[in-house]
Amino acid sequence: MTTKAEKHTPLPWVIDSEWAHTITTPGGMTIAKAESNREEWQANAEYIVRACNSYPDLLDACKAVLAFGKGLALTGLGDERAHGPVLLSKLQAVITRAEKG
Repeated sequence: MTTKAEKHTPLPWVIDSEWAHTITTPGGMTIAKAESNREEWQANAEYIVRACNSYPDLLDACKAVLAFGKGLALTGLGDERAHGPVLLSKLQAVITRAEKG
């Protein structure tokens, strides 16, 4: 899903099942080929896919934490116990997704 400002091919991107160095859409359209030395192909492709697919969620989580932090600065620590665990949980979920793909 893309917004008007985004010009890239819609996410998610995946690793081609036959060519481990090729990044595609789930439908098979080639996005890019991670070409370097043979040992790095798949690792580079996996890293690019994890980073690109995680970006929207990481950005949303960072914005939520920022807004929460601004709220704490304005209202004091009263809200921290109510909202903190939810935001930390959201951050943990997107970090896990970024690390595992």
